[in-house]
Amino acid sequence: MDALIEKLDYIPSDDYDTWLTVGMALKHEGYGWDVWDDWSRSSPKYQEGVCERKWRSFNEQNAGEPATGGTIDHLARLNGWSDDYGEELTLGQTIKDASPTRDYVFVDKTTERENLPEFDKDKYDPRADALAYLNGMFEPEEYIGFNGEFSRKDDRLVPTVNAHSFTAGMVARDVENGPMKKAGVSDLNAQAVREAFGVKGDDGCYVRINPLDGHSDGNSNVTRFANALIESDEDDIETQYAIYRKLELPIRFLVHSGHHSLHAIVKVDALNIGEYRERVTFLYAFCSKNGLHVDEANKNPSRYSRMPGVKRGEEWQRIVARDIGKRSWDEWREWVEEENDTLPEEEPLGDLSDLPDLSPELIGGLLREGHKMLLAAPSKAGKSFLLMELAVCIAEGKPWLGHSVTRGKVLYVNLELDGISCKHRFRDIYDAMGGGSHGSDVLVLNLRGRSVPLDKLAPTLIRRYKDRGLKAMIIDPIYKVITGDENAASDMALFCNLFDSIATECGCAMVYSHHFSKGAASKYGNAADRASGSGVFSRDPDAILAMSELKVDDGKIATYRQIRSGTVTPTGWRVSATLREFPTPPDFDIWFDWPLHVPDEGKVLASTSDVGEQGVAKGQRRKVDHVEELETQFEMETDVSRDNAIATEDLMAVTGFSPSVMKDTVTKSEKLMAATVLTPDAGPVRVVTVNGTECITYGRREYVPKRSKAGSVMKNRDWLLKGGQTSL
Repeated sequence: MDALIEKLDYIPSDDYDTWLTVGMALKHEGYGWDVWDDWSRSSPKYQEGVCERKWRSFNEQNAGEPATGGTIDHLARLNGWSDDYGEELTLGQTIKDASPTRDYVFVDKTTERENLPEFDKDKYDPRADALAYLNGMFEPEEYIGFNGEFSRKDDRLVPTVNAHSFTAGMVARDVENGPMKKAGVSDLNAQAVREAFGVKGDDGCYVRINPLDGHSDGNSNVTRFANALIESDEDDIETQYAIYRKLELPIRFLVHSGHHSLHAIVKVDALNIGEYRERVTFLYAFCSKNGLHVDEANKNPSRYSRMPGVKRGEEWQRIVARDIGKRSWDEWREWVEEENDTLPEEEPLGDLSDLPDLSPELIGGLLREGHKMLLAAPSKAGKSFLLMELAVCIAEGKPWLGHSVTRGKVLYVNLELDGISCKHRFRDIYDAMGGGSHGSDVLVLNLRGRSVPLDKLAPTLIRRYKDRGLKAMIIDPIYKVITGDENAASDMALFCNLFDSIATECGCAMVYSHHFSKGAASKYGNAADRASGSGVFSRDPDAILAMSELKVDDGKIATYRQIRSGTVTPTGWRVSATLREFPTPPDFDIWFDWPLHVPDEGKVLASTSDVGEQGVAKGQRRKVDHVEELETQFEMETDVSRDNAIATEDLMAVTGFSPSVMKDTVTKSEKLMAATVLTPDAGPVRVVTVNGTECITYGRREYVPKRSKAGSVMKNRDWLLKGGQTSL
């Protein structure tokens, strides 16, 4: 969610001046009137069409000091927002009350129905119901908000009197001291409740679900974040009742609205607005997953519910149940986790003489079906070509790098090439392999420009390909879908678990590629440790193939060409395998002879050393290597950036280049020369929209940025923008 829009959740929309200020600030920041309208709907004073009409009247030229995004930030902070609550949860955080990402499905809505407890109108005591509710929801000294008078506008019921200066004890005394009860007659008891709450007409009565400070009745006036409201108008009452009970929600009161719904007053008992928001987010998502069509407008802590003991038309607003489900929020959350335990049962070791067969081999001696394999290599190793070759070999049942392959259907998830280029590559590979008859078994999913982190992509892949009979799924490359910090072991452990989930659910092997980290060849003797990021990458897969470039001179190329003809200059590579399921084989050598990788059958490369074995001093690196490394890092960093941009100082940090090397290298790169440079005057930067123009800002000052090509003199605080982009 947009950070500024997220802050609106903390600002009450009931106060007119606040409502107006927020509208002007949103317009100043370039948002549409619909954003203001959506936020305004949380107020009981909301009227359809007013926001759109008022929006057109805003004119900053005559408004003095304009309201800005900083104004919204200030209002949000006054109402409990802080940076701790404003940040998105990162992968690996264990806050229980985030929106549920696991199944958390406990009921089948289509089969869940339960009749409400029997209700006898003749014996109903509205006075007792009202007192039970007041005493169970509030302390006597706490102020409460209520409304018993309505008007109708555009077929909507609008509260006209919003009382907030009476304590629960005061109202309870008015209920008790109203017209005296007569045996068998509930009318006088009903009149006592109506008078205590100032009810006029037959539209019932509202009461706010949390206590207030006595000054007003907005979110900022809530003094205790004890309760949340769940309501579903779309589901029939019997279904609502059954689901509420089945889900064991810690319900303080379940109230019949006097119409088509039950109002569940759920105990959340949050310490502050931030915790309240987290718990309500989880609660709403949980109920939605279990079949309730939850009214999303009821999330705010000052929401109105229906007051028991008051008639709404011919039906009573009444208590249906009290204190059902678990006793507290914490107890319920523990129960949810226990019930949603998806771990398999443990198995006793028992008799080992009659074991089931191991999973069949997909790639002979390297990888079994349903297992994971990582291909790690530096740039220009032809990783994508090699994985495309594997896809073709699986579809056609042909050997791959000299290893037998089981034929079957394969999905190639293309994250890097445009769709047409990808097809051309496959055609070139098929032609070089001598063709095939099972091209339809290679499924290509083109996601360039549409990639999302794997935690968002995995559920879609599982849903779409679970029953497609895949032998393998190839994701190329994974840096496009990395979720979290690739250098953080905890983040990468969770990221790698997603591959396990896909493999398990789809019943296929997972194969993916990753690049070597900068300077890895000279830093790590073990090729498997050269993959960029956390060491998890070198420990998690069942098979790792690491490619290291070999020093190949013209004589070796000439010898190779006597064995295999060709017109391109081939490169030599040594492949090191680290295996979990098979004995580790000796390293083997291959040629990348575009468009194929072929085994070094003539042993031409046998005595050739790894380019990285002797190391290369930083100052001796070839300038072409500088260009390749800078372009690779620029592509990776801007692809994972929301704005397709990276600060120059950050690019120097990931490459290790000095300012002089950086400038010299940029001028030799067509890709970087095509980038746009944004230069603020000084200080930390962020980007805002001012009257439709993208600007760089820091503190309270705002700029229209200077723009130039990357070949100009750059400063450390400049921003490089991808391609022909001219603004963040």
